[in-house]
Amino acid sequence: MRKIEVEVPRTPEWLSQYRGQIVQLQKKRYALEQELMNPLDMKSGSLSLQYKRCGKPGCKCMDKENPMKHGPYYYLITCKEGKTVLRYVKDRDDREAIQRYEIYEGLLAEYEKLGMEIATAFNAIKERRARGR
Repeated sequence: MRKIEVEVPRTPEWLSQYRGQIVQLQKKRYALEQELMNPLDMKSGSLSLQYKRCGKPGCKCMDKENPMKHGPYYYLITCKEGKTVLRYVKDRDDREAIQRYEIYEGLLAEYEKLGMEIATAFNAIKERRARGR
């Protein structure tokens, strides 16, 4: 039986580098997809930590030189009909759900960034091939 030899075309070094970069970015994006597809209980909005004065005369929070405000108090900040809305959050579970949402938003932003980086790498390959290099 005759052995058939297939010549494997040599890939330019720059193309191999782009391919390796794309593979790494796709792996990161896939890992993020897995996290994003299994969200925990969340509440949308931002969590704000505030300290307040009660207004009672003689209270430590009303001291002119060294006021010791009460708190921290947690507020959920959302936007409703174009206006900023603050809602007091006293339950620890609610605070944790809000914090999970903030983390989730960060993961989404990272996912979008990875998609843009992958697209940029593909466009660079396309442009370089168009120039014949």
